[in-house]
Amino acid sequence: HTPVEVMTEYFDTFLGHDKLAALDVLCDIETLVLCGDKDALTPPKNSRVMADAMPHAELVMVPGAGHMVMLEQPAIVDDALRRLVDRAVGDRIEIMAEFHSLWNLPMAKKIARWLEPYNPTWYEDPIRMNSPQALAELARSTNVWICASETLGSRFPYKDMLDRDAMGVVMADLCWTGGLTE
Repeated sequence: HTPVEVMTEYFDTFLGHDKLAALDVLCDIETLVLCGDKDALTPPKNSRVMADAMPHAELVMVPGAGHMVMLEQPAIVDDALRRLVDRAVGDRIEIMAEFHSLWNLPMAKKIARWLEPYNPTWYEDPIRMNSPQALAELARSTNVWICASETLGSRFPYKDMLDRDAMGVVMADLCWTGGLTE
């Protein structure tokens, strides 16, 4: 537990801190200020002041939400974040989605469909790399390249996956695959 003395000393510093001056670094970039209209920790009036201080800020005041707006209204937060990315980079960005081999085939297909409207360049390691058949099924289910996989240990699994049209991009790690001559 933090001693009361430390908390009271910090509180004085917090009250004297010029929070608006810290926003200068954000003045020339697209910014999102997101707040629940019932937020007691960061009152909506503070969010309005912050947004007004940044010329490229969008203020999103979420009706009925408190301080945990991301958990309370995730769809509104997602929409606001999409608008921010659109304003900030638009179509000047390439998206490569790293799945870390964490998903089973049905979930990887679902995530791939959800991401397709964003026109990603590839899906990297969407499932565990132990089933060329499953990877090929995923590749057939999407128009996005499958990128695989720096975790494969020799040229043989790459050949098997390429023969099955299971990957569109080979990402080889020379240390894992046995070196340049492998």
